[in-house]
Amino acid sequence: MARLSLLGVCVALAFVAIGGASSAAAQQQPTATLTVHFRICGEIPADGDYYTTCHDNGSGGGGYIDIYNADTGSIAVSGNADAAGNITFNLFAGAYTVGGPPGDFLDATATFCSQNSSPSVAIAYPVNLGTGGAVTCDFYVVPSCGAADGDCTHDSTPPPSDENDDSGSGQSVVTLPNTGSGASMDASSAGWLPPLAALIAALALCAVLTMRLARRGI
Repeated sequence: MARLSLLGVCVALAFVAIGGASSAAAQQQPTATLTVHFRICGEIPADGDYYTTCHDNGSGGGGYIDIYNADTGSIAVSGNADAAGNITFNLFAGAYTVGGPPGDFLDATATFCSQNSSPSVAIAYPVNLGTGGAVTCDFYVVPSCGAADGDCTHDSTPPPSDENDDSGSGQSVVTLPNTGSGASMDASSAGWLPPLAALIAALALCAVLTMRLARRGI
């Protein structure tokens, strides 16, 4: 009888721990999206109209994009854009900036961000994402071409982890429309670890108590 009672307690503890893990995991999932349209432009538009000059004519497929936490300056998530130069990041609520090629290799950058619900209305930059928010940023770069062979093709390979990258600063914000999404990347989270540890501890306690009861012949 005692063993059955203990088994019931163990099952109850397991369900409580699993429920806590599910709840914590749900709370730690990214709830906002930031879509980036990355475009490499051949020149700085004379009239400043990057969208007309470059959005549908520039390259950018496979470009490596970093999303920075605007408060800490650290990289929140990174990824390669799809063939069209688009990528969607799933993020937690917070303030973010968009980065790409190191600024030392660029003649100019331009960024336009808007709510997906109002694509032609510019919003403040850095982007402040609320819970469930959906924002798209057009990110234009004009590379400096100093190659002897004239090949200024964008390198989509991520830089080494120890390479200094100042791409998160010095961007201008211009008013341009935007459309579409692309590849998808998630910000990582380890919110499920504490509940999992609680579940393991509960099961271990039950195992110890069961062995003690068995030794006593109960």
